[in-house]
Amino acid sequence: MARPVWIDTSGATARHLGRGRGMTDARVRALRLRARGARDEVAKAAAAGALPHERLRQRLSGGETAVDRVAAALPAGPLAVVGEPSALRAHRVLVAAEPGLRWVDAPLDHDPGLPVVEVPGPAWATAAPVATAALPADTLAGLASAPGAPETETIEDMDGRFGVFSPLSLALLRRSGQDLEPVHALLDELSVACRAPSTDPALGLATWLLACALEDDAPELAIIGGGVRGRAFARWAAGALAAITKGKIEGPLVRSVGLAPRVVRPGDESQLGWLTAPGRVPWLLTVEPGVDGALDPLLASHRALQHEVAGPVIRLRMRNGGPASLAAAAWLVLEAALTVAVQLGLSPLAMDEADRFHGLRSEAQSDSKA
Repeated sequence: MARPVWIDTSGATARHLGRGRGMTDARVRALRLRARGARDEVAKAAAAGALPHERLRQRLSGGETAVDRVAAALPAGPLAVVGEPSALRAHRVLVAAEPGLRWVDAPLDHDPGLPVVEVPGPAWATAAPVATAALPADTLAGLASAPGAPETETIEDMDGRFGVFSPLSLALLRRSGQDLEPVHALLDELSVACRAPSTDPALGLATWLLACALEDDAPELAIIGGGVRGRAFARWAAGALAAITKGKIEGPLVRSVGLAPRVVRPGDESQLGWLTAPGRVPWLLTVEPGVDGALDPLLASHRALQHEVAGPVIRLRMRNGGPASLAAAAWLVLEAALTVAVQLGLSPLAMDEADRFHGLRSEAQSDSKA
């Protein structure tokens, strides 16, 4: 399989950053073994039908698909897409540069003259929170039949983590004139590759995200995207990584674990100050769609400043800024995040705060109809 996405971790190694900084080869090897064990659990969950992005992929092929039905129902011309912010960020990943769409996270703000499509989120799969650091091998797989798990097949469409692959997201992409076949084909290839240890493209990213999550001083993960598509991807990735990996482990001392991602807008001087603040060196993840993203001068400046303060840099690089490459990168981010969550002893598909928000939203809608 040709590499539509790859990571460059040379800027996060001890060889590059100097003694006492960055990751040594021995540390990388040890974490890779830990990540591989967690990858096996993610594979079991996929086989059991517990992973929303896998279910979405399967609904995108064969006969009249959900994308066909949604695309046929969309009005022509300019369109307002209204929804909860994290769901909108997911739906913007593949169509960030489409001029005919207006994204509105406050329904009263939309132009009443525009047709409206609502992304009715958030609504996440629920499961009992995990209270121990050790997970049984079938924890993820068990979520598919967990008490209270939604029965509707469309629940993941509205999820801010997995909505990148929803029928609405791809229908909007088709509406912009894009061919979806390369996206479908690449996702199918990735699904197979991610389940085979010898070809797993998500293992490398999972290893380095796990390294960041396990650092003693719990550094933040700064995410910077190059260009319109890179910035849209960075905004979604920060939310998805936090939602999947952030949680609390119960024990003699309750402690928070997981990644703490923060989006940085290239060129923002206040963010530059944060990056270079003494004692507050984060890890930096740059999102670089194609040659333009890699050569973005602001991104290059941030990488250089990060290296000056001996901060690790991971580059998520894509062959181009097309939807197939973006979809592949999103798939690998989700796979890596789930792997980190499993290794940390978290239940990555349970989001109690989001469920409570959804309950309040449903109550408000009921009151308005009374």
